Amino acid sequence: MTNQELLSIKNLSVVYNTTRGRLIAIDNFSLGLSEGEIISVVGESGSGKSTLGYAILRILPPNGKIVNGEIHFNGINIIQLSEKELRELRGKKISMIFQDPMTSLDPLMRIGDQIVETILEHEKMDKEEAWNIGANLLESLRIDSERMYDFPHQLSGGMRQRIVIALAIVLNPKVVIADEPTTGLDVIVQYQILDLLKRLRDERKISIIFITHDLGLAYDISDRIAVMYAGKLVELAEKNKLFDRPLHPYTQGLLKSIPELSIDSKNLVSIPGYPPDMVTPPRGCRFHPRCPIAMSLCRQKEPKLIEVEKNHYVRCFRSGEVAFK
Repeated sequence: MTNQELLSIKNLSVVYNTTRGRLIAIDNFSLGLSEGEIISVVGESGSGKSTLGYAILRILPPNGKIVNGEIHFNGINIIQLSEKELRELRGKKISMIFQDPMTSLDPLMRIGDQIVETILEHEKMDKEEAWNIGANLLESLRIDSERMYDFPHQLSGGMRQRIVIALAIVLNPKVVIADEPTTGLDVIVQYQILDLLKRLRDERKISIIFITHDLGLAYDISDRIAVMYAGKLVELAEKNKLFDRPLHPYTQGLLKSIPELSIDSKNLVSIPGYPPDMVTPPRGCRFHPRCPIAMSLCRQKEPKLIEVEKNHYVRCFRSGEVAFK
């Protein structure tokens, strides 16, 4: 991994217009991704993780809008690109692996035809050459090239996800956004997918944003982990630092809620309450209604994200104090 920053997100804010009013999905979010780095973005459902991925590629739903911030890829601000320029970017330079492979794959097209279609959308070559590229790619991912002739329903869940990964990397992008790519897969297949992603990083020098709610998976694959809560980045650190000494009460709660075979289930800790309604978010720290160590300041003023230790950032007035025992 190098220190050169490939993707830089600065002060990004995204809102959704709903029947109840404006919902704040991402609020003043900043993050950098280096070449060859894997960053996991973790948090509960509704924290803004998937919206972050959609915003980077500018594929937000019609009621979603980027209202502030910059997203730079190799020095180019993605937010300022035209639709034509975005088509050149998507898939070829930045690609995405979506949660459900069955919604990413056309059930009426052979796997090979879908790969060929993806290649020909960006590259000038004949279909036979594109087919051979797809077949060779599947073999490199340890998938029999004969699967090019199969339809999605003929494949297992794990195989379909690997095909989706093949579609995401066939144009050799620099950045891959993996949005909960192991959802619905059994544990063995989950770790096969993680190993595949790590191998792609090592062999192809791909940088990966791995979006997940599973801290165990995040630890296995990541260099750094970014913790999101209610649209905010609340903690960012190298994975060992974050697991060894979580500084934000929310991160502590997430780690304490991970089941361990060596302990009695009655000792598991859960975070009380629910994530806030982001149409009417709470004043001050977003986490204070659920935080066992919140003080009056937390209810009045929002903490800033600060570097408490080297390369360890946290958004909390009482960072490092034990909240969940």
